[in-house]
Amino acid sequence: MLKMKPDNNVSGYFFVISFLEVRRHRMVC
Repeated sequence: MLKMKPDNNVSGYFFVISFLEVRRHRMVC
């Protein structure tokens, strides 16, 4: 995994967005 940077919140935010996107696509299908 990438090293923990000061912008850790940004990484977590993107991770959550990606996870929600995957669930969203699965629900739509």
